[in-house]
Amino acid sequence: MAGITMVLCLALIIFSTVTAQDPPAVPALPDTVPANMKSISFEKNWPFDIVKNQLITELPYIGNQYDISFDLLISKYDTAVYQTIIHFGLGGDSAYGDRAPAVWVHKDKYLHVTSSINDNLNLFYNVQSIPIVENKWFTVKISQTLVDGKYIYEVF
Repeated sequence: MAGITMVLCLALIIFSTVTAQDPPAVPALPDTVPANMKSISFEKNWPFDIVKNQLITELPYIGNQYDISFDLLISKYDTAVYQTIIHFGLGGDSAYGDRAPAVWVHKDKYLHVTSSINDNLNLFYNVQSIPIVENKWFTVKISQTLVDGKYIYEVF
């Protein structure tokens, strides 16, 4: 994926879209019981080129609450309709949780942000209000937090 450079800072811990959802059932798998979960942090602080199928890291889990942020610089757009920027999930692309969340850049120069929310495995939001300009840095933040018994998903 030549031409895309990104600085990535993640802490499991967007353009404002907010979606409230009912808390999902938490599976009782080893090390994913909420009482046993610990905060996970990953940072990569230097600009690097995004390369197709490049694995940056593997996290043991993403809990129901998370904060993800990264800075993005696109030096040149590719001809593909969608180019993957970042993709968290279970490893596939067709089951609930495979996009939790994922971000693409569209050839028309906007971000396409998806996540599995309220039984919709591909709830998406196209951030067309702020076009992505070549050679300009943008900060992307995605979070899901529990507020008054509902999970609030935000993209800003």
